[in-house]
This record gives sequence, C-alpha cells and structure tokens, in this order.
Amino acid sequence: MPVFFFQLPELSKIKRFSWRVLGVGLLSALAAMTRPLFLFLPPLLAIFLFIKSGLESGLKPSYHRIWLALLLFLPGFIVVGGWSLFNYFRLDYFGPSTFTGLGLADHSITFIQYAPDPYALIRDIFMGIRVREGTNVVNVWDGIDQVQKATGLSFVQLSKTLTQMSLYLIVRHPFLYLESVAATWIRFWNEPGWWTWPNIPAGTIQIIVAYGWRAEKYFLIFFNNLPFLLMTAYFAIRWAVKRSIPWLRQNFQLSTLAAVVFTTGIVQALVERGDVPRYAIPVQPLASIVVVVGLWKIWNLRKKPQMPLN
Repeated sequence: MPVFFFQLPELSKIKRFSWRVLGVGLLSALAAMTRPLFLFLPPLLAIFLFIKSGLESGLKPSYHRIWLALLLFLPGFIVVGGWSLFNYFRLDYFGPSTFTGLGLADHSITFIQYAPDPYALIRDIFMGIRVREGTNVVNVWDGIDQVQKATGLSFVQLSKTLTQMSLYLIVRHPFLYLESVAATWIRFWNEPGWWTWPNIPAGTIQIIVAYGWRAEKYFLIFFNNLPFLLMTAYFAIRWAVKRSIPWLRQNFQLSTLAAVVFTTGIVQALVERGDVPRYAIPVQPLASIVVVVGLWKIWNLRKKPQMPLN
C-alpha cells in the first residue's frame, strides 16, 4: 500500500510512477498467496487507486486511470491465477487454497441438520459431534478424520464436497448463515490476538501471565478495536452526508487503511468461523494507525476550526 502515500504524478511522469504501482500490486499478490484471506487486496487497492487518480487533476483522461488500476490488479491476477491453475492440474482443485471447504463448513455445521441425503454421512457425523459436545458450534477439524474414513474421500475431495454442501445450505438458509457470520464478525473485534497457555508450572507466574493476557485483550478491545469501529463509522456517515470531495482527497490514505482493515473483518467472517483471533493480528497495527491519525486530525480540528474535516 505505499503507493497511496505518494501524490499521483503529472502525466509526464506516469511511466516512472507505473513501476511503483506494479510493485504494490506484486506485494498485494504475495499477501494473498501468504494468506488467502487477503485475496481481496489486489482488486480493492486497484479500485481505490482508480478513485484516487480521478481526484487528482493530473490524471483526468480515463485511460490513464484504467491503466494504473489494471497495473495494480495484474500481478495478483497472474500470481493467484497461476497458482490456482497449478492446483487444478496437480490436484484437480481450482483455487488458491484447498482449505476453502473447511472454512465454509465451520459455518454450515451450525445448521447441518438441513443437509440433504447425498451428504448424509457427513451430516450424521457432525450431528453426533454436536450432541456429544452439547453445542451447534463445533470445529470442522473435530470430525475430519471420521468423515474421511466413512466416505473414503481424500482431503482435497472432501474440501470440494464440503464447499458444495455448504453453498447448498447457505443458499437455502441464508439467515442462519448470516447469523453465524455476524457472530464471527463480532468475535473478530472481541477476541484480538492469539495466545496459548505457556508451558510453565502452576503458581504465581502462571497467574501473572493469565492476568497480563486479560489486560492486553481488553486494552486492544477498548483502546484499539472499538475506537477504530466508532471512528470509521463516524467518518463514513459524515462523508456520506456531506459528500465532500476535498475531505476525501485530504484523507485518502487514512480511508484506504480503514477500508483494508474493515474489509478484512468482513471477508474473514464470510468465509470461516474457526480460529478468528489469528486473522485479526495482521490488521491490528493498521487499525492502530487509523485511530492515532484520526484522533490527531480531530484534535487539530478542535485547535484550528478553520480547517474543516468535511
């Protein structure tokens, strides 16, 4: 995303600037390959660059705007598409990750009782796990071994089957799916960080570590995540009402960071219900930047009323 911290150049310098855009496109593609959750980064950043170039006076011709946006999107399309093709020819699975079906199944398991007979073995196994654990919200990994033994499916085949089953259930029971998504989205902001119990003896040290973790968790919630959500909502509503282009131009970098963080939470909630906290870690520093810079801008507005935010 460094491209958004530079002013767009005059047309005479567009070729030199194109290399920066291409570099950002490659970085976003590598982020998507590292964690498929960030597959949205190349198209999202391309859209934001297209909008930003429209706000700059030096890039009025539309073909320059389209060229820069495509240049940012192209590395992601090539890298992710190429890896998906490799998976297709090697594993008979088209996609950047073979874990897609398991992520969606984390949602669909909560209402898997509605799965039709072609998925009866999978349905019955997870229904049994739900009864055993006394909850509808179970981890898909708890039944993977049993399902594979019962169905004889390989891991890749099982992922494809779970994807098909989950999409069937989501289409026919959208409100149950959205209920699961909403609960996951709340957990994304309510369970920041990733922490496992350390291998230390019981006693004073363990108690200190436990309380330290709780303090860190609530600090992140009340001084990072909650302020980020409130600030993002406030400025989004304010801009929607005022529709001030100068404000958007002046705060475009901050808006881009906020959009990346917010979109991460939404995409994560849509595709997986499982270990939510670890997905929040990469974007928590970006949320902190938005909060700090946003508060700084509000403070400047208080000190200098002649510099409006809208």
